[in-house]
Amino acid sequence: MPLAVWEHPRVTSFAVVGGGFGGVAAALMLHRAGYDDVTVFERGERIGGVWHHNTYPGAACDVPSHLYEFSFASNPRWSRRYAPQAEIQSYLEQVARRHGVLGQIRTGTEVHRARWEDHRSKWVLETSAGGHEAEMLIAACGQLSVPSLPSFPGLESFAGPAFHTAAWRDEVDLSGMRVAVVGTGCSAIQVVPAIQPRVASLGVYQRSPGWTIPRLDFAYRERSKRLFERFPVLQRLDRMSILAFYELVS
Repeated sequence: MPLAVWEHPRVTSFAVVGGGFGGVAAALMLHRAGYDDVTVFERGERIGGVWHHNTYPGAACDVPSHLYEFSFASNPRWSRRYAPQAEIQSYLEQVARRHGVLGQIRTGTEVHRARWEDHRSKWVLETSAGGHEAEMLIAACGQLSVPSLPSFPGLESFAGPAFHTAAWRDEVDLSGMRVAVVGTGCSAIQVVPAIQPRVASLGVYQRSPGWTIPRLDFAYRERSKRLFERFPVLQRLDRMSILAFYELVS
């Protein structure tokens, strides 16, 4: 008995929710595969996702720059082993522009709802800029740009400024203040050393002990950047060595 072959129309239109690394990567891969009808929705004013929304002092990647970058878009001129927030966002914008997908990204547009219409084989999106339809929906929403605020007695009556690192208030001058940091995750590891020299006192509160190793961050010398530019294989070798180390210890 012959096998029945299910014929499905070729998908030609795509909607991507999120303009961070995942969303930009999806647009790039689709572009490279020959798909032109791709729309990326990013609620922020710029692309970058977590790297656009998190601007707290000391914000940086906790993965070495040569491993965190796209494998097909190496950057030989990272300033540091662990690149800071602004530099990562700039890198993502440059990659999107260089590969021709920046124009497919609608910034300042939030997706409120998406529903599948089976009879039309289409996704119908409701966004802050109006409706949109696509045959395939790709969710590239991150979670690190949405603050998760703890709930404990007294927080609502606290008279001083209180905010999450993902919603940092630049207008608040911490100089000479007594500061309490709740949590010891990746953001705390970065922000605590950055603000400690200018506050009067700093208390860090953790629920469970975490274990880590020294980050061994350092600035790349100009000579190293020139070598990475002239001999890309050196940067690829560095990337492979970092990946091998992470696979071994994680």
